[in-house]
Amino acid sequence: NAERAVRSVVAKLTSGLPAAVEIAAGQDVYRREAAVYAFLGAEPPFATPRCYWSKAGTDGRSLNLVLEDLTGRTRAVNQVSGCTPDEALAVGAELARLHAAYWNDPRLGEADWLLDRQATASHAGEVQTAAAALFRERYQDRIAPDCLAAIDHFAANAEAAIRAVPPGHTLVHGEPRVDNILFEDTSDRPRAWLIDWQFADRGSPMFDLAYFLAGSLSVEDRRKVEAELIDRHCAAIAAVDPAYTSERAYAEFRSCLPIALHFSAGAVLAVPPGEAEDRLLCTLVERNVAALRDWGCLD
Repeated sequence: NAERAVRSVVAKLTSGLPAAVEIAAGQDVYRREAAVYAFLGAEPPFATPRCYWSKAGTDGRSLNLVLEDLTGRTRAVNQVSGCTPDEALAVGAELARLHAAYWNDPRLGEADWLLDRQATASHAGEVQTAAAALFRERYQDRIAPDCLAAIDHFAANAEAAIRAVPPGHTLVHGEPRVDNILFEDTSDRPRAWLIDWQFADRGSPMFDLAYFLAGSLSVEDRRKVEAELIDRHCAAIAAVDPAYTSERAYAEFRSCLPIALHFSAGAVLAVPPGEAEDRLLCTLVERNVAALRDWGCLD
């Protein structure tokens, strides 16, 4: 009836940047995002906007999503400023709900729209080498030499790093940086809403957690909450699969960390220069490299 009618929606449409459209087509991100919302259905078991309509072009170059409007109840957080520890705990809780809900879901084995990260491994070195060169050209005067060296190192070892990402048993968001999360303030603590599903994959639950923590908080705040978030996440998965141990969770977290740097450095190929854009990419890389150093991935 009229009282229950949807009064506003959010439309997500094709990018206006030609380079972004070509990358979207090459990586099939529009078709994937439309398929994710169909997979989740009308009542997802975690916080993500309902989808009323989804359509992706057969050529992968167009997208039309009509989504639940969350603007009246949620707020965004600036990626450069980063989220707070309480907000990070909220993100961890929602990611855990996602991962536990779809643990060993048989439909994932039939979902041809999921990102096949292993299939991209053989081409990753070429892409990351090009990104490393452009990143150095743009930012060598505004970012620490050890960050540039880390980008070069992981570009040279991109295929190995991707192949080292542990296989997993659940649906993962694939890119849960804080720009892809909205926060709803409640009487207790914030609730996190996950949006932007263009890199959804079947993988380890630690993939999303490592990606999020490596770039979405200041280095100091990440260090404060990192262990607590991993432990809470492990407990949530162990509730549905007792074989998921703490040792496994920590090992998978470490193996997944390099992918955050791949995303951050690789974004330079699609993001045009600009003060805000430059600051974002440099901040992400600095945080990514600090996390890699903390976990002994640069030794």
